[in-house]
Amino acid sequence: AGGGQDSTVAALLTGQRLQIVDDWQEEDLMAQADRIIRLALAHEVERICIDRTGLGQGVWSRVVQLKEEGQLPAHVEVVGVALGNSARDSKTFGWLQDEIQWSLRDALDPNQSQLVAVDPDDTQLIEELSARTWTKDDKGRVKVESKKAMRKRGISSPDRADAASLCFARSRELAFV
Repeated sequence: AGGGQDSTVAALLTGQRLQIVDDWQEEDLMAQADRIIRLALAHEVERICIDRTGLGQGVWSRVVQLKEEGQLPAHVEVVGVALGNSARDSKTFGWLQDEIQWSLRDALDPNQSQLVAVDPDDTQLIEELSARTWTKDDKGRVKVESKKAMRKRGISSPDRADAASLCFARSRELAFV
């Protein structure tokens, strides 16, 4: 996030545990990239997924540059996720955003064998995960509610839930340059 009231949020998926590890407001994109690098090193991640939409493009570019300069281990994959791109499963979802959000929804479904757990004390994340609705488009594909539509209902940007959903972006299939 940059400017405005939205937050930049870092989420971490470790095994079957999903948690928010940081949440901040910072307009300086270079400072955001530096913070992401520090968090990645502290948590010894193997992959960083960054929403490349809008201002995220600059953050993603800077993190890639910092990796090329050796500030991240070579094995760490930096993925720019273009949420406005077409879904991989275009028969079920219209946009990549819908598909990734739905993957998170499935992971939280108690009927799934690989259930992912969230911190029960993170009430903001739980509220955000519950707030977004979905419909079907004219082709019968899943359409997840947009932030704009959520704002019309008086709901703030689901920054924590959006960060959590990026944990379900599969890297090789989503790296658009």
